Amino acid sequence: MTSDGTALTAAYGFRLKGEFYAKHDGMLRWLKSGEKFKADAGAKHQLIYLMEGKGSIQLENKDHEVSKGMGIYLGPSETATISAAAGATVKLFHLVVPQIPR
Repeated sequence: MTSDGTALTAAYGFRLKGEFYAKHDGMLRWLKSGEKFKADAGAKHQLIYLMEGKGSIQLENKDHEVSKGMGIYLGPSETATISAAAGATVKLFHLVVPQIPR
């Protein structure tokens, strides 16, 4: 596991009508009690799925409690901060897909 909590990364690309599009990355992240992960905005789409544990997700300056099986989609201009609850460990699957040009 790296210092930012990333333990596993897989990169892929895909074809649509014979054209190859940019890769996407799937990462597993572990947060210990009190740790936070910020998903920054950018030219990308993000899906964050809580695989284990309990915590909170901050969206638009509001905290929302989350637990196993919950997730969130973030468009290119959206950000979120995920925090592990006190005494809990959180396991996240974080999928990042670059914005596809039109």
